[in-house]
Amino acid sequence: MAEAGEVGLQTVLILPTTPGKHPLVLMTHGSDYSKSKNKEMGPGLMQPEAVWFARRGWVVAIVTRRGYGSSGGKMDKTHYGCDENAFATIAEEDAADLMAAYDAVKNLPQVDGTSVIAIGNSAGGFAALAFGAHAPPALKAVINFSGGWHSLLFAGSCAKSGLVPEFHNLGAATNVPTLWLYAKNDNLFAPKYVALMHDAFTIAGGEAEMPVIGKSGDGGHYLFSESVEIWAPLVESFLENHSLPWQDLDPEYGGKTIKLPDSYPADMKDAFLKWQKLGPNKAFAVGPNGEWSYSSGRKTLKIAKDEALDRCRNPQCKIVAYDGQ
Repeated sequence: MAEAGEVGLQTVLILPTTPGKHPLVLMTHGSDYSKSKNKEMGPGLMQPEAVWFARRGWVVAIVTRRGYGSSGGKMDKTHYGCDENAFATIAEEDAADLMAAYDAVKNLPQVDGTSVIAIGNSAGGFAALAFGAHAPPALKAVINFSGGWHSLLFAGSCAKSGLVPEFHNLGAATNVPTLWLYAKNDNLFAPKYVALMHDAFTIAGGEAEMPVIGKSGDGGHYLFSESVEIWAPLVESFLENHSLPWQDLDPEYGGKTIKLPDSYPADMKDAFLKWQKLGPNKAFAVGPNGEWSYSSGRKTLKIAKDEALDRCRNPQCKIVAYDGQ
């Protein structure tokens, strides 16, 4: 697409192990408050979740929207504001990015371009819903994980004056079923804001199934990456109900995990197990006094190592484990 310049949109394909053509998932990411962090984003950020869908017979295209990671163009983050027009502009650009990715992969020999779903997390959930409102005929459904748009200035007035009206617009233009998944303890989109967005979407005519979900981790907003055991049965049920592939074709899949010695702090041991399930490029750092930190899904392994050390709160922290692409 011209808006992404000569570089284009970085898109990584995760393929099923079975032969033939497969339906397509367009999957896209969230956004950080920091522009530099967004530029350091790598497609490995969503790789474990993409593999989950590939195991169910989907080709997954992990789409890095314009301006993020290695993709060209100006990122949607530049349109920050609390008025409806700002969110409408973001929605249009995000939908255009996903449409460009769809056009690029729909005719690949592994892809059945007549059957597509869109999935996004956080700002990517908003992007997936925007794509649903500009859907090609092949789109069958949208799955929104913790979706919305958030800034450091976000407040109730911002939601009501800008974000909620745009969800109303998206609902009015959406003709496919959608699944909304939000943890009760989401620290960016509290239940009262989610209810406003959901009501606006459905009152306008959008179909949005939103099951009740309890707490997920410490902050709730990372439901997609941290709590597959919570969302997996909900997604499987949604896919099955809409006659879309949902059964695990490789139930024995799963790599080995390494446990830290019992002498290590419990929170560090839990974090290390969680870190192992995240996508590359990733690194785990520990300090001499029980400090720990990790980074994952960065553009390069060096960025992941530097970020893990920076977060570790002690200059004596060291990288003890890493995994790169």
